[in-house]
Amino acid sequence: MKHFLFISLFVFLTNLTFSQKKFRSEVVNENKRNIMNLSLGITRESANDLMGGIKEFKIKDYEGGIYTGGTVFNPSKRDLKYDSSGTTIEVLWYITGYLQKAKDGLWETVAEETPLVFENNKLIGIGWGFYIDYSKRKQIEIKLN
Repeated sequence: MKHFLFISLFVFLTNLTFSQKKFRSEVVNENKRNIMNLSLGITRESANDLMGGIKEFKIKDYEGGIYTGGTVFNPSKRDLKYDSSGTTIEVLWYITGYLQKAKDGLWETVAEETPLVFENNKLIGIGWGFYIDYSKRKQIEIKLN
C-alpha cells in the first residue's frame, strides 16, 4: 500500500511539474524584464543566471479555441565564433516579441529576438543596434532568415 501511495504521489507531482505551461507573452515579458537587469562586463554565467538559466518552455497558445502550443527554448539560439585575432565571440538570442508575418499567402508567427553579445566571456553589448555595429567593426557576416 505504501508503494502504491508513493508511486501515485510521484506520478501526480511529475504531471503537475511537466504540465505547467506559459503563454508566449509571459516568456517575452520575462525576457524583457530580465534584460533590463543586465550590466555590461558581467560574465556569460552571470547573465545566464539573471536571464533565468537555460530553460525549455511548453507554450500554451489558443487561436480560435484551438490549442497551438509548442516549445520555446531560452535562450532560443546561440552563435559562437572567433574573430581574426582569436577573440571568442558568443551571441545568445532571447525572444522579446512576436510578429505576425505573411508568407505564401498565410500568416505565421515569427519570433523577434534580442542578441546578448559576449567577448571573451564578458557581456559587451545588448540589442540589434549594438550587434549590427559590432559585426561591421569585427567584419562578421550576419545572415538573417
